[in-house]
Amino acid sequence: MSANPTSNCQIPGSQTFSQITLTSLNAFAGTVSLSTNVSPVVSGGPTASLSSTSVTLSSGGSAVSTLYVNAGTATGGFTVTVTGSYSILSHLTQESITVASPSCPGGGGGGGSVAAGTLITLADGGEVAVQNLRVGMRLLSYDMTTRQFVNTTLTRLVTVVTYDQMVISTSSGKPLIVDQNPVQRVYVQLSDGTVALLSVTDLQVGYKLFQPVSQTWVSITNIQYQNGGRHIMYDIYNTSPGNYLANGYLDPQKEGSP
Repeated sequence: MSANPTSNCQIPGSQTFSQITLTSLNAFAGTVSLSTNVSPVVSGGPTASLSSTSVTLSSGGSAVSTLYVNAGTATGGFTVTVTGSYSILSHLTQESITVASPSCPGGGGGGGSVAAGTLITLADGGEVAVQNLRVGMRLLSYDMTTRQFVNTTLTRLVTVVTYDQMVISTSSGKPLIVDQNPVQRVYVQLSDGTVALLSVTDLQVGYKLFQPVSQTWVSITNIQYQNGGRHIMYDIYNTSPGNYLANGYLDPQKEGSP
């Protein structure tokens, strides 16, 4: 029984989630009951819930339930324990939660995230959906100063839920989907040819985004603002230079990230 990720940082009032995976051992088969517990118990502390409170395992198989954690008004460190029970048997896994105000260290848990389904380029040139990344994976980054590719290591992946997003379409490739947060910045080529690091909220149609693999700047053809709804997003943190390729576009860490 395991959680992914095993730690998250949230701001008060936000929601994060983790994937709880149960795997059959020693040919076990049966229905496992799941429960949650948050400690310490304080007024305004976070609450936890599961998408499924019971899962059925086949011999040698696996099953998944999603753990949702809603931060309250209380700040500090908390531990969420998920326990799986079958008859007299029980196993548990834990997730560490930090609730910080006004923002998480490095800016996580509040925005500047890429959407689920965004393809992140690995050091070997392959691509993987952001939600399938794991800490320790090697990512392909690009140093804008030396104009060289750099292999970096994923050090943290934070899941957040946002209630607005931007769909940035270009003349080439998949759109880049981020939330409407000014701390998220991208490299752009302006209409006069100047290259700048701009907030996504300052982008305009006609500006160009950089695709390092093809060494091309592609024009933004449309920016769609989607207000409302519930969107699962991911914050990526990796080693220097701290950027990564999201759907082929060079995407730096958020402003103020470590």
